[in-house]
Amino acid sequence: MDVCCFSGDKLLGGPQAGIIVGRAALVDRIRAHPLMRALRVDKMTYAALEATLGGVRRRPRSDDGAGAAHADHDRRRNPARAPTRLRSAIAQTAGWRAEVVAGRLGRSAAAARPGVELPTWLVAIAKDGLTPDALEEQLRRLTPPVIARIEHDRVLLDLRTVPP
Repeated sequence: MDVCCFSGDKLLGGPQAGIIVGRAALVDRIRAHPLMRALRVDKMTYAALEATLGGVRRRPRSDDGAGAAHADHDRRRNPARAPTRLRSAIAQTAGWRAEVVAGRLGRSAAAARPGVELPTWLVAIAKDGLTPDALEEQLRRLTPPVIARIEHDRVLLDLRTVPP
């Protein structure tokens, strides 16, 4: 390979950034081009990319080459893992319901592998007196915000995006 360009958000699930890799001499020529001054990324993007790459490096690989998304699907089914613990904690609170359900990784996270559906374990939550839209809005207003998605009239939390 001489030079390869790819999207940081699509391939890695990280920040939106074009990434150029390849032979050092060629990458140095690209870096010296006058357009690089206009197209370079900021320090925050570098920090986000560094954090993303650190997480990718620590993730286990699966035998099918799909990376950690498949590798930790079965691990998350274990009752000692986060989805089941979260479900139990929520279910003990009056007016709340929760269940662990099998699902698919969100579309944006799977964009680098179109046609490949990545399994995950989700926690479906509900609160008495709140529609799924109202509950999702309340979650987003928390500090820090809790980002969920709504599918089939259920609010779903994917703990794959939450550090252990």
